Amino acid sequence: SIINNKSGFEFKLYLEETGGSNVIMQLSYIKAESPADQLGMKRGDIVYQINGTQLTIDNYQSLLSSLNSTYELTYRRFNFETEEFDDKGSLSLTPVVFSENPFLLDSVYDFDGKKVGYLVYTFFSKVF
Repeated sequence: SIINNKSGFEFKLYLEETGGSNVIMQLSYIKAESPADQLGMKRGDIVYQINGTQLTIDNYQSLLSSLNSTYELTYRRFNFETEEFDDKGSLSLTPVVFSENPFLLDSVYDFDGKKVGYLVYTFFSKVF
């Protein structure tokens, strides 16, 4: 496993709208047992503020650099009933030393007497 100081999520950045300057962070992966997982964050959540400041083209790099110590995310979650994003407020996250097992899932399935293995491996790492 790999040990890192992390909050436990992966993300992608997008412009909020074409021609605009606001940037949004969409969570693409929440690591099991991480601070983000323990606080209930979900894949697909949209973060639009870090430490109370809207992410923009001009400031997103400096705001992302603040994710190494305790920080606050303000986010929205898609509501499948209303088909709109609901404001979920803010969460305070503190990165921790986090050991991640790269084996997310392993299973063996039996199809008509034939066994098929299924493995989800989340990352490759170098050992120095």
